[in-house]
Amino acid sequence: MKYVGELYESKKAELLDKDERIAFLESEIVDLGRIASRQIPFADISVEAKTNYQNLSTFGSSHTIITDFNSLDTVPLCEVTWKDPSNRGSFEDDTKKTKRLA
Repeated sequence: MKYVGELYESKKAELLDKDERIAFLESEIVDLGRIASRQIPFADISVEAKTNYQNLSTFGSSHTIITDFNSLDTVPLCEVTWKDPSNRGSFEDDTKKTKRLA
């Protein structure tokens, strides 16, 4: 009878541990869902950027954390590198187009 009682307690503790792990993983899924909803569809945007800006050499995107020392904020940040700007007119046109997006 003692053995059955110990086995019962052991399995009970194991089930509680599994319930805690399931609750933790469910909360992680919710957090990942929130993060995914804030993500920029980078692959789609990079294809569109390359199509619209012929002088574009590289395109990058990330979220950056900034502070004014009173609060924190997460801001999406895009960075571009232009090909050799020797074609001044095209370079200036592309730069003006990107400034209108900001």
